[in-house]
Amino acid sequence: MCQSVSQGSDISFMRNLASELELEVRFNRDSSRYDELIARTALNEFDVAIGKLSTPMSRLKKLHTSPDYILLKQALLIDRTKLLALGGKDALSIQNILKNEPISIGLIGGSAHERWAKINFPNAEIIGYPSWTDAINAVATGEVFSIYRDEGEIKKIMLAQPQLSIKLKSVLLSDLDDNKAIYVSRANPQLAEIIDRVLMDSKQVWTTDRLIDEFRDIYTDPAFASK
Repeated sequence: MCQSVSQGSDISFMRNLASELELEVRFNRDSSRYDELIARTALNEFDVAIGKLSTPMSRLKKLHTSPDYILLKQALLIDRTKLLALGGKDALSIQNILKNEPISIGLIGGSAHERWAKINFPNAEIIGYPSWTDAINAVATGEVFSIYRDEGEIKKIMLAQPQLSIKLKSVLLSDLDDNKAIYVSRANPQLAEIIDRVLMDSKQVWTTDRLIDEFRDIYTDPAFASK
């Protein structure tokens, strides 16, 4: 079993893999947080955890981790008014604000980004929200200075809701990777080996541009922007 959305690159990968192995695949979205999904997979409740999952060290110790199959950078969506009030006019001034100012940053609670934010933005107030929708609403209404996730999710918001570009500015953190992997329960070493082999043999990785080209309907649909 695995966790993901009803369509997209992860769903396609698992369906194709199951077809090749002549197995049934069932998708489960009951886990409310990413850490819960990882914990349940480690307990062998699921065979596979998939869904653009980041790779913090804490997860690598619990499960078999595939080669990175999506290569992304970390990114922020920032309130333009709050940014200008702090003197954020260019890349250097924005970098200084992120490192030194007591700004508020919203993100999904229990995610890898919650851990990374405490390291990357040492003076910021880190606010974990129950869902990405809640985090987006927080920055859109001025509740927080910015929200933090990977570049794909930030671009999805701006493509699906272009009117937000008047109020919000996307910032790519080009020196901070946010690559994605597939996690497999250690109780299933053969399945882990097969997934690794398929990914390595394909010699293809997903980037934000490729994801947008392949799944433009998803990236431009407001209904998916907050998922």
